[in-house]
Amino acid sequence: MTFYTGATLTIDSGAAFSNAGTTALTGALSNSAPSTLAEVVIGDEFSLTPNTAYSALAISSEILPTDSFYVIVSTGDNVSTATPQISTTSAASGQIITILNSGTSTYTFGDNGSVSGSLLTLGDTARALGQGDILKLIYYSGTWYEIGYFDN
Repeated sequence: MTFYTGATLTIDSGAAFSNAGTTALTGALSNSAPSTLAEVVIGDEFSLTPNTAYSALAISSEILPTDSFYVIVSTGDNVSTATPQISTTSAASGQIITILNSGTSTYTFGDNGSVSGSLLTLGDTARALGQGDILKLIYYSGTWYEIGYFDN
């Protein structure tokens, strides 16, 4: 198979994929040209849609989970005051999102116990994402649950 820039690879449930013989998977997701990235969909359970907007997130703005990967460019230490902090309106059970802070300052998300209405269940009362830190969340029944935090 040959895939071109911007192509979508879909693997149906029950399908098998092998990288045997001379088949090679090459290339990388990069934010240098977001418009050329491909979407990967595997059955009904998993998809990776590269984010095409790399901009600062206002502290009073919720993240709209239309992509699976978000880059926050925090230029000043910020604490999110949005409720909810990540929208649940269009979220689907099992949806996973990854948030990376590429800025030089921290961006802090609050757990629902410390920020009422945040709709986040985190491994701590808050997650302060510094430069290069990553927060990974999964959605289920009106709440985003932390499944990974990487303090880089």
